[in-house]
Parts: sequence; structure tokens; C-alpha cells
Amino acid sequence: MHPLAMALLLTALIAPSGNIAHADARLGVVLMHGKQSAPDEHAPLAEALAAAGYPVERPEMCWSARRIYDLTYLQCLGDIDAALNRLRRRGATAFVIAGHSLGANAALAYAARHKLAGIVALAPGHRPEALAQRPPIAAALERARNLVKAGRASNRLPFPDTNGDLTISVMATPEAYLSFFAPDSPALMPANVARLQAPLLYVVGSGDPLQRGPDEIFARAPAHSLNHYVTVRAGHFDTSAAAADAVVDWLRAIARH
Repeated sequence: MHPLAMALLLTALIAPSGNIAHADARLGVVLMHGKQSAPDEHAPLAEALAAAGYPVERPEMCWSARRIYDLTYLQCLGDIDAALNRLRRRGATAFVIAGHSLGANAALAYAARHKLAGIVALAPGHRPEALAQRPPIAAALERARNLVKAGRASNRLPFPDTNGDLTISVMATPEAYLSFFAPDSPALMPANVARLQAPLLYVVGSGDPLQRGPDEIFARAPAHSLNHYVTVRAGHFDTSAAAADAVVDWLRAIARH
């Protein structure tokens, strides 16, 4: 048996009963891609989930390469609602929200505002509190605020951004840019994880330079017997594929809980 599966089985045997997901519930999974990517980014993980019997929806989020920032951060979360409705039509009755990088960030934000069966955060990324301190982004945030004051909140304009170690330029409205990058953005992961009501699987790659250990975000989650911090042999971009077995094992533990 996979080591994580054994640990989760023992935990489930000694944990008090809960109402996260009844034994007869059918779990469905929303799986979100990272920044400048697309829904097929996580094909290996999605295929593993489907093979294990879990229906999966992979929406194209508003930070995809095609759409990047065409909505504000909270408006983007509406795409998760649509994906959940599709899962309901496919027979799912309980839901796990999973995501990679900026998708993991959004999974935490959505779960902070909705009741779910679980959350899977894969190589979480996008830290507005840190990004807002970088001089180019700090200057862009000030420009965005001035544009909003001038009545130009909805004009799409170029703004600076980063993806990993790369500096990029994106087209966004000042309103959308502020929602993703301002220090009081709803994308603040430490604040969102502290509001979770469901168990959290937090997966990082051993070779991912963007990860800073469990104390930064994971340890702020409310205590739960099924909270797990897992390290896999991977870099940032291949964490989801490397995590497939661990994610499937954790979902089985959720279903048994």
C-alpha cells in the first residue's frame, strides 16, 4: 500500500466521525491549471483521478494563456461554480477543489468562502503580499489605483507580472490587476487557508524553489485529522503529475471519513 494511504487509513480509524462526505457520496473534483497555462496541463493527474472513479472537470480559468486576467480575481471564482454544476449533472454529490500554482491559490480562496469535502493545493503560487513589494509591480499598482480614480477601471492596459522567475507583461483592466496584486487582494493565501472548513492536502515538489515549507501557509489551516503536507520528487511544473498517487489515496480517505 502507498505510504500515504497507510497513514491516512490509520488516521481515519482513530479520528472522530464527521460530515465532510458521507460514505455514499460520490466525490467530484475540479482541477485548475496554473498561470499562462490551459486545462490540459494536468492530464496525468486528471487521468489518474478518472481511472480511480472520480469525475473531473478542468475549467479554463481567467489566468490561462488565452484569457489572462479578463476578470477580477473573485469573478474568476465563478468559473468554479460552473464546473461544480457540470459535476452535479454527472452525478457528483460532494466536491473537492484542486489546483496547481495560481490554481492552488484559487482553490484556497474558493474553499475559504464555500463548504466543500476537501481542498488539494499543488505547488501553491502567487503571493500578492510579496509581489506588491517589487518596484515594477508597486509602481503598476499605483498607476492602477490612479486609473480607477480617473474612471478608467475597465480599460485593458499592459501591466507587469511574473511567472516563476520570468518577468512578463499582461493585458488587464486596472480593476482586475488590483484584485490579483494589491496587498489586500482576496488572493492572500495565509488569510484564506485560515478560513478553511474542510481538510487540506498540500503538495510541494522537492525541487520547487517557490515553496517555503509548511509554516508559511499550510500550518495556518484549522486543525483537521486529514490535513496533510506532502513532498514529492518534482519541480514546480510537474508537481501535479508526481502527486497523482498521493491525491488518489487522500480522496479515498476523504470518502471513508
